[in-house]
Amino acid sequence: MIGADVLLTGTGGVGRDVLLALLQRTPARVALLMRDGTLDLGASDRARVDVLGGDISAPNLALPADVRGRLAETLETIVHPSGATADVLMLAERCFMAGRLQRFVHVHGAAEDRMVRAAMNAGLPVTMIGPGINTTDHVVSAVVRAVSSDARCA
Repeated sequence: MIGADVLLTGTGGVGRDVLLALLQRTPARVALLMRDGTLDLGASDRARVDVLGGDISAPNLALPADVRGRLAETLETIVHPSGATADVLMLAERCFMAGRLQRFVHVHGAAEDRMVRAAMNAGLPVTMIGPGINTTDHVVSAVVRAVSSDARCA
């Protein structure tokens, strides 16, 4: 991994649609956290994606320390459209403390609300999307707007 602007924590649910929209609508280089590493993209899109073999439900996302360190140095945005939020928030805090992270975009459900709100109250720049947004297209558009924003979220 050379350096990514955005970390996307999965392609399940709306994650794949978010990935495709980010590649189509932004110039961002994307690090994609996936368990199996299988990704079906065209060559030009694939060149902008670093697939990280990891797992959101594993300690430290099952990423080696050097990979987490490089992410902390390069990430401006983390987009988390899935559950198992605790270790993703720990990485977000590390990236934020390193001075790069500008936003943590959380497509949330009620189960993670308290944890994400606590991180937000502690100063992590969080944008929460949903649950009032009820279609995939609206969620994807909201995520792309958040990632594309020059404003620092809070």
